This record gives sequence, C-alpha cells and structure tokens, in this order.
Amino acid sequence: VLMNLSINAKDAMPQGGTLTLAGSMVEVGALEAEQEGLPPGKYVELSVEDTGEGIDPQTLPRIFEPFFTTKPRGKGTGLGLATASVIVRDHGGHIEVDSELGRGTTFRVFLPAAQVKPVVRPRVTQDHYSPVKGTVLLADDEELVRYATRRVLEHAGVSVLAAEDGAKAVELYIANRDKVELVILDLDMPNLNGEQAFKRLVELDPDVKVIISSGYVLRERESQLRKAGVYGFLNKPYDSMTLMTTIAKALRERRDGS
Repeated sequence: VLMNLSINAKDAMPQGGTLTLAGSMVEVGALEAEQEGLPPGKYVELSVEDTGEGIDPQTLPRIFEPFFTTKPRGKGTGLGLATASVIVRDHGGHIEVDSELGRGTTFRVFLPAAQVKPVVRPRVTQDHYSPVKGTVLLADDEELVRYATRRVLEHAGVSVLAAEDGAKAVELYIANRDKVELVILDLDMPNLNGEQAFKRLVELDPDVKVIISSGYVLRERESQLRKAGVYGFLNKPYDSMTLMTTIAKALRERRDGS
C-alpha cells in the first residue's frame, strides 16, 4: 500500500518535491466511524504526503477506480491506487485523500490497531535459505518494486536483468536466452502485460520457467495460467523470505529438470 501511494506521489512531482511518510495511533470516535463505515476504536494512521501537482476536483472521485489513470499511455496501468484501496478495505481499514491543485496531495490510511502482543519474527538473512546462484529476468512497471526486488535477489547472489514492461522483457530474454533461468513477470504492465509476455516467451522457448507477480489474481485466471505453463505466483506484497524461497525452489527444479 505504502509503495503504491509513494509511486503515485513520485509521479505527481516530475520536477521534484518532498515526499513525507508518517504514522501515528489515533482514536476513531463513534460519529466519525459511522461516517466512514468503520467500527469505533483505535486505528493506526499512515499518511503519504507530496508537494506535487495536486488532483483536480473532477478527477478526485475516480482515482480509486480500476484502470483509471491520468498518466500518459505506457506510464501506468491505473491499478496502483485501486490495489491500495482494495488491500486497505480487505484489512478492515479506510483510505481517504485530501488534494489541492498546485499544493499537493495527502493520502491517509486507517487500519485497525492489533489487540495482540507483537510477535518477534526472525531476522531475514541469507542464512535462512540455501545460497542461490543464477540469472533471473525481472519485469515490473513499478520502479520501486523493481528496485527492492532486485536488491534482495542480488544480495542473495542472483544476477538480475530488469525490464519496465512486457515488451522489454521479451527483448531481454531473446538477447540473454542462454543464461536466463527464471522470469518474473508482473501481471499488469504496459506494452505487453504479464500474460501476453508469457505467451510470447513460450513461443520462443516452450521450456521457459515463469513466475507471475500480482497484487490480485482471480482463482479462475490463476488456474488458466497454470494450465498454460506458468510455474508459480508471487502475491504482492511479498516479503524477502517469500521471494527467496520461491526463487530458490524454482531454480533448483529447473536444474533438476522438473
């Protein structure tokens, strides 16, 4: 959620600006909770504020609609804010936005505060999984996702070729076919989405091993993609351990011929 909101804020500041992320614990009273369709109580408030162009009043009511975008063709899918909204709602929360043309935009996310003691999770390090070697082709139109995923993979010893859309992914695969062992494709990208790029790759190499990455995949569509030959799925947002476990398993199976 924060990544999608931050990417949106970055795109709203093409000439530069200030991006501010903040968090706090707030108490949502009965009246406010009723207005927003939430139960009253304690919430974690996360805010993402930019000093960008702002959103005009006519556009504001539509920003959470799937596939709605004001960005130029090829610069976005119109799914970032829609995905953030769905994730927040699915976690019992609420997202609101304040914006003024020429002044910037602030998104506020409210999530129910956990009433349980925090669980100490083990620090994710390379020692938690077997060392991984190989070359992975990563395609995602979200710059922050590419950057973060690439850093995790390279830290674990994986060589990464990165593409910003499906068409570029196909080009990179053709140029590096002899060394690419695994391809990770975001499902929703411009210039060939993940499914289209997958089909092109299969035409080039029926044995290509592909993982589809997405914040939402309908079960029926996932089943169809698996039958078409997709190896597996990475559900966004994924953590380092999930990423590396999935990648390591795929690379081992490819080398074992399974």
